[in-house]
Amino acid sequence: FPVEYSIDNGVTFQSCPQFTGLAAGVYNIVVRGNGLCAVRTVTLGQPSGLTFTVVTTSPGCLPNALGTLTITATGGVAPFRFSIDNGRTFQASPVFMGLAAGIYRVVVEDVNGNAARQNVAVGAVIQTTGNPTIDFILAKYCSNCVVIQP
Repeated sequence: FPVEYSIDNGVTFQSCPQFTGLAAGVYNIVVRGNGLCAVRTVTLGQPSGLTFTVVTTSPGCLPNALGTLTITATGGVAPFRFSIDNGRTFQASPVFMGLAAGIYRVVVEDVNGNAARQNVAVGAVIQTTGNPTIDFILAKYCSNCVVIQP
C-alpha cells in the first residue's frame, strides 16, 4: 500500500507529504499506509512582522568616492528581496555597493510579498539653512554631501 497524507484529520488524502500555502492555525495530520495509521496535531504560528536594520559606510572625502549599504532582515518569511529605489528594482543580495551620498528608499520584501520600508542616508546629508551664504558654502565645499531643501 502506498503511504498517504492528510492535513484535515483524514477527510482527504494525498500522496505527497508536503502541504503549502497554509495559514496559521491547528492542523490534524494523518499518515496512513501498510495497514498503519498515525495522527499528530500540529500548530502553525504566524511569522513575526518583517523588519530590518541597515549599516552604511559613508563615501570618503575624495571626489567620486562611493559608499555601501548592508541590510539585515528579521521576521517575515525568507527568502527576502532588497531594493534601494522604493521597490522599482529588487535584488537577492542585501548589500549595495558603489553608492553616492544621498537618501535611499529601502524596501525589504519577504517571500509572501510582505514589505517593510525605510529611508536611509548614505554619507553626509545636510539640510539647507535658508541663509544664501551658508547654503552656497555647503553646496560648493561639501564634497560627497547631499544638500536637501527643508
